[in-house]
Amino acid sequence: MRRSWTLVGLGATAELLALGLWAFTGPYEALFWPFLLLSAFAGLAGAWIVLATMLDLTFHRPRGQRLRPVRGFDLVLGSGLFVLALLQLRDALGQLPA
Repeated sequence: MRRSWTLVGLGATAELLALGLWAFTGPYEALFWPFLLLSAFAGLAGAWIVLATMLDLTFHRPRGQRLRPVRGFDLVLGSGLFVLALLQLRDALGQLPA
């Protein structure tokens, strides 16, 4: 379980850094590629968190009421990371209107 929490922490940290760089990608072109890499990593981490949670819910027996809030947190955080990274990448690649 430690690896999944490490992935959650890395994904959330990458997304926070990408959010910080998002405002500066226009004026400073040198920050464009680090922004893209951080955003892509956060999106992949979010997708993996959701997929791993769904696989765990599907293939393991119910573990009781105590893990239900943890699974909900994983689904919300993973989905949020994925959607926010998707919006960032679409904006950076010029597919969103200004």
